[in-house]
Order: sequence, then structure tokens, then C-alpha cells
Amino acid sequence: MNTKNEIPQFLLNIITMPKAGYARKLSPDERQRDAIAGSCGLTAIVAFEANIECKPWHRDGVTVSGRITADIEQACAVSLEPIFSTIDTEFSAHFVPEGSRLALPPKQVDGEIVFEFEGEDAPDILDGEEVDLWEVVLEYFNLEIDPFPRVEGQEMLVELPDEKAEEEVEEDKVSPFAILAALKRNDS
Repeated sequence: MNTKNEIPQFLLNIITMPKAGYARKLSPDERQRDAIAGSCGLTAIVAFEANIECKPWHRDGVTVSGRITADIEQACAVSLEPIFSTIDTEFSAHFVPEGSRLALPPKQVDGEIVFEFEGEDAPDILDGEEVDLWEVVLEYFNLEIDPFPRVEGQEMLVELPDEKAEEEVEEDKVSPFAILAALKRNDS
């Protein structure tokens, strides 16, 4: 089964979108949930719903915002036991067509790109006039998934070295250049 074809799409043309905006509830069927779970590295998605609102942003852009709720199952990173968790998150993103005056290059100071971490994100630039609402939802959904889930109380199987032991190991290491020099002397 090709799961890529099962992941839902919902294209919204930002040029023909109603001026009053657009609202939509996205709920994948079981086969689509299975495809999404596979693409996200999950064991299963029991429930998934996204309520989206699209509104015009400035002159030629669109704001896509909404709320994602999902019940997911993933394997413990240590024991592979199933872990069930709930995702409940809100998101907001701006999109503009290529060539929009809102798609300004990042601010630069002395040749360095400057990011304002507390400021609003720059708008995403579309390739064409359509935004795939499912792609936006799945991007924010993926950000909420714990990349290393562990069953409560589960210990790591590998003991990590302490800092003092690491320093001793560093002192005992022989330089790779010293090894090469010794090899060169032996070849002569």
C-alpha cells in the first residue's frame, strides 16, 4: 500500500477564497489516519480532528489558523511498549504568493541574517496560488509528537558516562596525527 497517496489533501486557492474567510473541519477516515500515523512514525492515530479558519491577510496573503486534537499511540523508545497520549494544540501561519511584497527577504545586518525570536514568523511563500490545508495541519501536528516517548518510570538501558570519566578518556586519547607520524617513521 502506498501511504503517500492515502494522506489527505485539501487545496485552498488564496486568490478565489471568499473575502469573509473560510472555515473547515478536517477529519481523516481510518485509512487516512493509518497513512498519517505511518508517515509520522506513530503506531496508530485513534482520533484526529482539525478545525481550521482561513482569513485574508493584508492584500494578497492568507492566515491559516486553527486547533488540532488527536489521540495517538506510539512505541516507548526504551521498551517498545505502547504509549497513548493526546495532542491538543493551536496554530497560526501566514502564506503569500511568490512575488508578493509581503515576501520580503530576511533582515540583514553586516551581511548576517537577523531573526527576531519573539517576533512573528515570516510568511511562507507559496509555489502558485494554493495552500494545502492538510499539509499545514500535519506540519503542526508533527511538532507536537514526542520524538522519544518513554513509559513513566522506564529507565534508559545504557548508562551515560559522567563528566569526570569523559575528561579522563580525553586525556588518554592519542592524537591521530601522532599515530600517522609513527606510521610514517615505521615506513622509512
